[in-house]
Amino acid sequence: MLRGLIAGWSCAFPDDELDLRTQRRHISILRADAQQAKLKVEVSHYPRWARYHAVAVATIAARSDRYDAVLTQNFCPPLSTAPRVVLVHDALFVTNPEWFTKAELLYLSGIRPSLRWANNILTTSDSETARIGAVWPELRTRLVKVGLGVPDGVLQAQPRRPSSLSGEVPFVLAVGRLNVRKNLAGLIEAFIDIARDDPKPHLFIAGSVDGAYAPIVVPDEVSARVHFLGHVTDDELRWLYENCDLFVCPSLDEGYGLPLIEANILGARVIASDIPVFRELAIAVAYFDPRSIAEMAAAIRQGLDTVGSTVAGHLTWDGVVKNIRAAIAK
Repeated sequence: MLRGLIAGWSCAFPDDELDLRTQRRHISILRADAQQAKLKVEVSHYPRWARYHAVAVATIAARSDRYDAVLTQNFCPPLSTAPRVVLVHDALFVTNPEWFTKAELLYLSGIRPSLRWANNILTTSDSETARIGAVWPELRTRLVKVGLGVPDGVLQAQPRRPSSLSGEVPFVLAVGRLNVRKNLAGLIEAFIDIARDDPKPHLFIAGSVDGAYAPIVVPDEVSARVHFLGHVTDDELRWLYENCDLFVCPSLDEGYGLPLIEANILGARVIASDIPVFRELAIAVAYFDPRSIAEMAAAIRQGLDTVGSTVAGHLTWDGVVKNIRAAIAK
């Protein structure tokens, strides 16, 4: 995300001076990126002991006599005197704590108290703006939707078939971190229903375990047609998007939906859970109740039989940056 944000900002507002603070292990990569792209960016690192993002943000002391604003994610820096703008991705841990581990809930519980210092809280969608305003009503007057851009890595990648795959088969694709919120167990149940009638398609699932996750048992009858690919590179992900017969996002809820947009941009037909943010994105050719296996299976069948895909508009980083800068200026 930061690479797209910085590149978009430098392109849209070349006279702005940007300072990027990052973890020490990332500093050489980001400096090389900035130099290669000829971006006017100063890159520095957090203290070595600040390993967690919330702690790292707390070390930022941006003075108002030097900076016009400081922009952070999820947590607000209490020591800064410059105007503070915070991008909050979602408040799902408040509305659905059962989807998170105890450690995650403890960590994320610090977001709300830290936001009392923020001048503006940026959000990614109308749906998430409404959620955050509902669970934290004291923030409503400071919420500003700015959107989110697609990471440049996938769009600039050179498609490459994952080495773990062999043979050419039609396949349904799902992408995302493996946790209970992604509802992959439900997707596999729906795929079993599909597999009984159609011996051809396979199911590819790309992503690593992250957060609250219950191991998924795949029945022997479809085990040869369900493939967990784990982490894939940007090159491999682009190949999967471009070659899948259908992209499915069965999430129980989301704050945004970048994989849907990535898949859509790269030509995949998309079906998705019938949740507010996915309706807002207006990309899917069919929607389904994510808790209904029958509806999901019917939507997969419809998607596989559909010719062509819906092409929806999406925000570029240039547009996101202009929205953020307007919020700061206001």
